[in-house]
Amino acid sequence: MKTFVIALISCCTFLFSCNNTTTNASKEHTTINTDSVPVRPAASHACFQFIAKQDTFDISYTRNGNSITGTMRFNHFEKDKSTGTIHGGFSADTLKLFYNFQSEGVNSVRQIYLKQVGDQLITGTGDEYIKADSALLKDPLKIQFNGMVYTKVDCAKD
Repeated sequence: MKTFVIALISCCTFLFSCNNTTTNASKEHTTINTDSVPVRPAASHACFQFIAKQDTFDISYTRNGNSITGTMRFNHFEKDKSTGTIHGGFSADTLKLFYNFQSEGVNSVRQIYLKQVGDQLITGTGDEYIKADSALLKDPLKIQFNGMVYTKVDCAKD
């Protein structure tokens, strides 16, 4: 009987030690290498301005990945001003936005394309059509980037 108990204890010890080795090995396989996990860049803020005589137009946005949110302001000298929010995103070097604003007491939306060239945003121009309260581009593929040129400015001016 002593031999049987010793054999049983030996078998249990052997099985227990094998089980621990398997557990440790499986733990090693579930370890995640954090060096290979992509890190998303922090959101960045940018400001641009266009000045023509006494008119000043401003764009201020926060970029999170390719998504954009911010504000746009058209300050026409001795005329009605418009200020509103922008949302949209970057597609390659083109900023595609919707400008939600109020001018003369009316809420409106305008689709705007801007091409980024260095520290400048060049306004895209093209035929538009009106749908409800929105001015939309008829054919975004036919846009010419020959409009107002906004220059990057220090955001502290906001």
